[in-house]
Order: sequence, then structure tokens, then C-alpha cells
Amino acid sequence: MNKKAAPLVEYISESTMACLVTMVQGNLLALTVGHLLIASQTGVIAGAIAATGIFIARTRKRWAISAILGLSTAVVDYYVHPSMFGTAVTEAIVTGIGAAIISYFVGFLWLRIKTNLPAVSSITESGTEYLYMAVSRPFKNLEYRLRKGRLTAMSRPSLQPTKPHFPS
Repeated sequence: MNKKAAPLVEYISESTMACLVTMVQGNLLALTVGHLLIASQTGVIAGAIAATGIFIARTRKRWAISAILGLSTAVVDYYVHPSMFGTAVTEAIVTGIGAAIISYFVGFLWLRIKTNLPAVSSITESGTEYLYMAVSRPFKNLEYRLRKGRLTAMSRPSLQPTKPHFPS
């Protein structure tokens, strides 16, 4: 997916998901195509507004992104369809809070996955199975090669064997 379009898709899906769950009040078995259409309208409009607002604000802070998405989802949800419970604005407020929470935790999990977990791939080289792990944080620019239970560190640019470096 295009890196520039990925945040827009993320904001649309988070807003849509929050709207869907709030409309059926958590009962996912009650979801219908009508709910999906209404939630999709809310998600597309709120996601586009949030993406524009975040682009203009030029922020990369997770809490600010979540707040902008939550606010835009609440406003759009209020105008797209009537409230299913409580007063006229109750569902819109709950949907906005839900979208903000979903956005914050999805962003948090994505950051943890991107920065701390190793990327693992298995490569067959002349009939021998190798396991490569590109580890990002503590062992920067090193690849670890696992062959028959033995782990050796390799410098990433040249892929020449080096001594493993374990910080104290």
C-alpha cells in the first residue's frame, strides 16, 4: 500500500469500526448491511477530515492524532445519523471516544511491532535452511543467522560474519 494513503485508510477503518460497534451497542451479532453502510459513511468522512487535520497540524504525536480522529468522528457521527441510544449527542460522543481509544492503541501496537520485534525470514541457500532475523533496536545493523541451532551475527551491509555484540 502507498505510504501516503496508509494513514487515511487507517483513520477510515478505525472510525468505521468504532461507529459499527457503538451503533449495535457492542452486540456484533446484530450487525446488518444497513449498519455497515451508515458506519462506512461516518468512517470515510471522519477519516478524510482527520487526515486533513493531522496533515495541517503536522503532528506525529499519538495522543494528538487520536484526539483529532475522535473529535472528527464524534462530529461526523452526529450529523450522519440519529442517535440509537441516550440523548441526541450521546452516541456521537461514545463513538468519538471509541475511535480515539482504538486509534491510540492501534498506533501504540503498530509502533511496538515496528520497533521492537525482529523481522524473521527463512531462506534456503544451496539446500540448507537458514533463518535470518533483522533486529532493529539493541543490535542495530546486524543480522543473525541460525544454522543447525547455532546463532552467528553478521554485519548487515556486507553480510560478513562478525562476533555477536551483546551490550552490557
